[in-house]
Amino acid sequence: MYTYLIIVFFSGLIPFVCSFDSRVRYYKSWPAIFPAILTTAMLFIVWDIYFTAWGFWGFNEEYLTGLHMSNLPAEKVLFFICIPYACLFIHEVLRYFNINFFKNHCRWVSYILIFICFFIGLVHIDKPYTGLVFVLLGMLIFGIEIWGRPVYMGRFYTTYIFSLFPFCIMNGLLTNGIGQISVHPVVWYNNYAILGVRLMGIPVEDFFYLMLLLLSNVTILEFLRKNHHVKEK
Repeated sequence: MYTYLIIVFFSGLIPFVCSFDSRVRYYKSWPAIFPAILTTAMLFIVWDIYFTAWGFWGFNEEYLTGLHMSNLPAEKVLFFICIPYACLFIHEVLRYFNINFFKNHCRWVSYILIFICFFIGLVHIDKPYTGLVFVLLGMLIFGIEIWGRPVYMGRFYTTYIFSLFPFCIMNGLLTNGIGQISVHPVVWYNNYAILGVRLMGIPVEDFFYLMLLLLSNVTILEFLRKNHHVKEK
């Protein structure tokens, strides 16, 4: 069964089809979208290669195609393309319709997240996945706020909120078994590496991993848009 491939493929298919909508015209942003996605993907792929090699997480071969990059299944590599593409599509739609729930409060949200991330990350630094994802996210938000206090942060937080619903469906299927088909998850985690706290069967770290992945992509996208005059809609 190609369960992992099917889940990831359809996660990116709908945003791709909608990329040619005459209003948002997402395809017009591809010159900034794809460099952002590929740059971030390279960093996260290296991270995943090492964490897989060290046994902090792994993949159920029953649900894979059998194609690999190093020790990573091809589906995981595709994950870093399709999921950011879908989330950045949400970001651009919200931008087009000027939807921003955190416009006047994004700085306080950032400060709160910085505190939470550093606190949890440093207290649980002995948990490799927990410690690294929280500390890296805290450092990224801190660096962004100190460096430039960009106006896009409010919209980023809004994008993240909107991304959580499809993320919970997709990641729930990957980490919480496939319903009646099997109780074995597609992606498993070593309890040594995580807190063991789960929401809808999803390790709590994954929610912050998504935020780190998405913020990395959005930051590069907005940097390219601002500094290289990438054409917009």
